[in-house]
Amino acid sequence: MDFRYLSAFVAIGKNGSLSSAARELGIAVSAISRQLNLLEESVGQILFERHARKLVLTKVGRDLLQSTLKFTESAEQLLNKTPGFSPIRIGCLQSIFEDKLLGFIKKHHHDMPLDIAVGPPAWLMDQLRQGNLNIVISNKTSDMSGADAIHVYDEIPCLAANHHNVEGFNTRIVFVPYEDIWGRVPVSYQNTIRVNSLNAALELTKSEVGSTIIPLSLAKKHHLKKATPITGARQPVYFCTEKLKKTPSHIAAFLSKFRKMERESS
Repeated sequence: MDFRYLSAFVAIGKNGSLSSAARELGIAVSAISRQLNLLEESVGQILFERHARKLVLTKVGRDLLQSTLKFTESAEQLLNKTPGFSPIRIGCLQSIFEDKLLGFIKKHHHDMPLDIAVGPPAWLMDQLRQGNLNIVISNKTSDMSGADAIHVYDEIPCLAANHHNVEGFNTRIVFVPYEDIWGRVPVSYQNTIRVNSLNAALELTKSEVGSTIIPLSLAKKHHLKKATPITGARQPVYFCTEKLKKTPSHIAAFLSKFRKMERESS
């Protein structure tokens, strides 16, 4: 049985409604409703009587809630005392993985187990709200509703190409997480190739298909011939976490170590 189903069950039992429980856990109402349905299927019993504005525990539900509260209290104490017991589930942009997270993992891979998901900002935040991720590292503030966001560092976007005459390129290669920044580029392009993969954007740029916008540090790392910082286009990067009353110690340790590494490298 998935531990998240029990967490959802406890939150619903305490709040008496799906919407209030979803707010407490920082996930979507549809996600917590599905978790409850899967739990009821798993135990083979109806745990709540459904009323118009409230969910009321059945006798089986009340008994299960009592047992679950004792179990979850013991489990949380164990997880907090044993940082390596459960992997930290991290989601990030591909550019952030290559630019920052990879270096962190090389330095701290022996300290903590990690599950890593790489994807676009909206998908990552949806996974966080559904409880599938503990942390999202993203540069998109518009997708952060329902989560706690902590500013970590600023990226410096640049217009990059593998040819010295950037203005001579008629094609722009748009890496989706940096799409908004193209409005600051005073160059017109006849064609656009839009990709959600950093590797694809880099390969197209290296092949001199066109120019792209990526972090300056990555343009230098991949030895692109032209990398011009875009004036006034610093891109904040945030840690986004579930809204919890208390952050588990192993997740807090990850956040602290990552921020320390970033301070030391800047």
